Amino acid sequence: MEELETPSHALPLAMAFFTSLHFLLAVLPAPFGFRHPSFLLLPFEGVVLGPAAGALAAMLGASAGYLMSGEADWLPVLVFSEAVGAAAAGLLFQRRWKALTGLLALMLGAYLAHPHAWHMPIACLLLPLLAIACLPIAIALSSPPFLARGRELLASLLNALPEAFHGRERLGLPIAMAAAAFYALSTDLIARAFMLVPLAFHAILGLGLPGLLSWWQLACSATRLELLVAVLASSICGPVALSSLRHKGFECPLASGRGS
Repeated sequence: MEELETPSHALPLAMAFFTSLHFLLAVLPAPFGFRHPSFLLLPFEGVVLGPAAGALAAMLGASAGYLMSGEADWLPVLVFSEAVGAAAAGLLFQRRWKALTGLLALMLGAYLAHPHAWHMPIACLLLPLLAIACLPIAIALSSPPFLARGRELLASLLNALPEAFHGRERLGLPIAMAAAAFYALSTDLIARAFMLVPLAFHAILGLGLPGLLSWWQLACSATRLELLVAVLASSICGPVALSSLRHKGFECPLASGRGS
């Protein structure tokens, strides 16, 4: 496939755009009464900008947005979790499995090693545990033999479909963007728990064990709703955005400079 070279000005402009958009979403009212809708942007930041640049854009936008919305107390937790969530989406999209596995395992292992973790409902760990459990499946599905076979099956399927469905070479993009959203939100959740429990930020906030338990249950309930919305938004809007960028000569992630 022809390689595309990303113009040198693309990454700074895209980072400025995503930082500004993240700021705007961070000051909007929380849709589920828990967190601002900036979580919707995490998979897009990681996929379009790349893990490092996406994390930086999320960090800058969240910092300004949460300061403006009067959430300075929770600022380190929210900024760290959203930056790590964007990075996880980028790592997944680039198939950097070792880095993604290490990131999830480090935070989850540190959380489980803390005594407070054993007072929390195990059901609240469903998303992070599922994310780690699905990594071997994702690695297998992205292997060259599977991808080659998948392209053959996709070509056969497209030939069997009505003409209106022909020419859609990138039908895998909705799945990739949905997976990026899933890992962004799952990593964001365990990152918040990592900050509050192993790094003892709950003590700085004055949260005792009962308060921490209430927060953990609320966070897990809200994250399930956030995940559903983020997966739908990413799988619908993501392929359109990525295809439009590629059509304009921009290959994602922009931080890589080149793409296939």
